[in-house]
Amino acid sequence: MTLDGIRLLSEADGTFTFPCALPDVRTLVAQADGFERLSVRVSASYGGAVLVTLLPAAVQTNVEVTEDAPGVDGPRQRISGSVVV
Repeated sequence: MTLDGIRLLSEADGTFTFPCALPDVRTLVAQADGFERLSVRVSASYGGAVLVTLLPAAVQTNVEVTEDAPGVDGPRQRISGSVVV
């Protein structure tokens, strides 16, 4: 979490506080592993609160099935592809 270049880690429950942030319009940046980076302009005020919701980052994985299942009879095929979430 950064506010105008000042870096701060959030608490375990996700809350954060920037002490001594003077009232003004500022840029708040939030980022965490596995989530998309978020940059928003906020109007800081004394004791004010800002709700920040991070979205999961896109994930791409390749799946390739090459083994036969034991005890399964029937046609055999090779399956491969990509999954994007």
